[in-house]
Amino acid sequence: MSEALKPCPFCGGEPEMYGWDDDDDDGGGAVILCGGYRKPDGCGARIERSKEMDFDEFDEEEEGRLVDEAVSAWNRRAPLRDEEGLRRAIFGVLYGKPWTQDECYDAADAILAAVKERV
Repeated sequence: MSEALKPCPFCGGEPEMYGWDDDDDDGGGAVILCGGYRKPDGCGARIERSKEMDFDEFDEEEEGRLVDEAVSAWNRRAPLRDEEGLRRAIFGVLYGKPWTQDECYDAADAILAAVKERV
């Protein structure tokens, strides 16, 4: 796997990845599932990459490619469209609390950084 899995984009849950090669001679692939099959805390979001082919053609290189495709798709996030607008909105919620304007901007920047890590 070329990169680590990000948290679930829907619930923030921990994803698990499963790979398979099918002994019935029809291929294999990889699936990423939020929470995994045995954890009740995930939302069940999933992404799968698979390929049908003769079993003897399905090798480690092909499996690695499918795993990389699944991870890349799972980790893809839409960009924030209006980062400065979001920063101002966060500031607006914080302003008026018992903080200075600079403290509100610092807090808004910290919250925005946390959001950007998630998306």
